[in-house]
Amino acid sequence: MRKINSFIILLIILCSCSGDNNIEILNGYWEIQSVTKEGKLMKKYSFSNTVDFFYIKDLEGYRKKVTPRSDGRFMVTLHQANLNVTKENGEFILRYLNKSKTYFEKIKKIDSQQLIILDNEGYIYKYNRYIPIEINKDGK
Repeated sequence: MRKINSFIILLIILCSCSGDNNIEILNGYWEIQSVTKEGKLMKKYSFSNTVDFFYIKDLEGYRKKVTPRSDGRFMVTLHQANLNVTKENGEFILRYLNKSKTYFEKIKKIDSQQLIILDNEGYIYKYNRYIPIEINKDGK
């Protein structure tokens, strides 16, 4: 019984520690799927011509809008939102540092394929990991 309790405690510690480092799973390209507020669907995106790119290292980074191209590359805009990441009450907080103001978003869910963000106005943004569309040379 003592070994089982020790194992459970160790498992809890390992899971809680690995979650702290899990923010770097945010790195990469995310395609918006929908926006809701107060349980109401505000907009569903069957297709978006831009993708959000996140880069996080040592709890600092940026977010950029990029446009996928048919050759698998991206057209990158000059606009970039710098950010810091903190963890409060078990949730990751993205604090954007803008010249005129600072705003934040909470990550409500993140895994390798899905991202859900709540902004400070109550909008919930659902993203899926971006998967490029492959077009063969014959057009298929």
